[in-house]
Amino acid sequence: MAKLSSVLEAATAHYGGQQRKDIKVKEWGTPGKPLVITWSPWTVAERNKVYRRDDNGVTPDGGIIQVRALIAKACDEAGKRLFDEMDEHVLTHKVDSDVVGRIAAAILYGSMPGGSAVGNVVEAEKTAEGGPRAHADPRARAPPRQDLRRDRRHGVCRVHRLVRILRAPERRSGVDGERPGIPDPWQGCVEAGL
Repeated sequence: MAKLSSVLEAATAHYGGQQRKDIKVKEWGTPGKPLVITWSPWTVAERNKVYRRDDNGVTPDGGIIQVRALIAKACDEAGKRLFDEMDEHVLTHKVDSDVVGRIAAAILYGSMPGGSAVGNVVEAEKTAEGGPRAHADPRARAPPRQDLRRDRRHGVCRVHRLVRILRAPERRSGVDGERPGIPDPWQGCVEAGL
């Protein structure tokens, strides 16, 4: 039991020792001085609050998640919360969504290792040892192009066969099953051997 409490103490000390992150928002500041929004690292309870379902069990869409992230985490430079739950309607309906989205993206995803951008972290994970791009030649592990394989039963590629099936009722409206004056656009595939 003593070992478990020491791990828990180390985990809480790690959380408490992390620095606040910030973003400068020129649109919400005064001329020449952008508003600085800060936030602390996420806890599980805070994330649950942001991603919670509504009373009807419906999962929130991206805009609501962004607004909830601002409400839960956005603070001023002194660490005082900028918004509360009563501001959700105003943030959702009367504020520029691009600005809210940019701030929320920084709060939700900007707290990556080493303060790096989301794209850099994703790319680093892709190229990490054992990742999908770990090989020198990216074409070495590329899967075959399933959509262009020849369907030998019908002499057309699978995508065009599917389109033919989906368009079948439309094509039957003309004389002898063809629409008058419209050539078969997939004839080139058959002639090319796809």
